[in-house]
Amino acid sequence: MPIFQIEYEFSAVVQADSLDDAEAMARSVWSQAKYDHDPDYKSIEPVQRLSELDGGWNGKCLPYNGDGIKRLEELLPE
Repeated sequence: MPIFQIEYEFSAVVQADSLDDAEAMARSVWSQAKYDHDPDYKSIEPVQRLSELDGGWNGKCLPYNGDGIKRLEELLPE
């Protein structure tokens, strides 16, 4: 089964005392808000090699919708 990398686009609104505070909240807001909204996908690209992965993905990761056993390094060449 082919491997694809999906980039999502998501927007949230926060109330904060400053830009620095809003930036500090960004990760915690994501973990809450992702359940409240359906994100749009920005791109879907086929991945042919491990070197094409980005966004923190690497060969040790398990792909979503995989068998839960094979890691990307077993599914893709370097």
